[in-house]
Amino acid sequence: MREAEKMARKKKCDFIKLDTLSFQALEFYLKEDFQIYGTIENAGGHTHYYLKKDI
Repeated sequence: MREAEKMARKKKCDFIKLDTLSFQALEFYLKEDFQIYGTIENAGGHTHYYLKKDI
């Protein structure tokens, strides 16, 4: 994650965005200061989360 943020800063990006499912790495990304900006409920029996982190 640190390397991705370093690369994004180098390229002068404003933010990083990603998506994950409820059974995957949601808690990890929230601990890394990502914010949920959207969800899709019942995506194959799980919730699909869209996350963003300003850099």
